[in-house]
Amino acid sequence: STKHLSRYLNEIGFRWDHRILEEKVTKNGNKKKYMKPMPFMVRLRSRLSQSIGRQVRRTKNFGIISSDNLNFDAMQPCYCL
Repeated sequence: STKHLSRYLNEIGFRWDHRILEEKVTKNGNKKKYMKPMPFMVRLRSRLSQSIGRQVRRTKNFGIISSDNLNFDAMQPCYCL
């Protein structure tokens, strides 16, 4: 759906940016390039480094609210330790 298109494109971009190029030699002696995903901890470190200053808010039905639709004046304060 067009409503979720930006999320799908972000996911595709994330997977593209977090891949490792690997070359293998086939039985015929030809070189073939394969893309494999990065190890989980490397991807997690990369994702967490980009999330500084971002928040995820939930609806009463536990859905995700976009930060564009938030009314910060009507929300309860968030206290960080």
